[in-house]
Amino acid sequence: MADASTLSAVTASAGVAQRYELPVEDLQVLHERPNVLVRLGLVVARVATTTRLVRADPAASLARDVAVSRLLTERGVRVVSPTSDPVPEV
Repeated sequence: MADASTLSAVTASAGVAQRYELPVEDLQVLHERPNVLVRLGLVVARVATTTRLVRADPAASLARDVAVSRLLTERGVRVVSPTSDPVPEV
């Protein structure tokens, strides 16, 4: 059974998925610590569960992660690329 943090992350990702009309019927938790990764069809949502506790400005930290992933993808480095449809939410 998942802990409260994971359940909260799954609920949040399902809400975002519904807003962007992504599939929510077969959500799959791929990883639970320190982030929760949830598969929503072809999109994997990364829900930060501890970032707000350890970063002074969590939104800036998460936006930087997206920017670095995008830059590395553009340079041909094998990383998990941020989605472009829908655009990443921070």
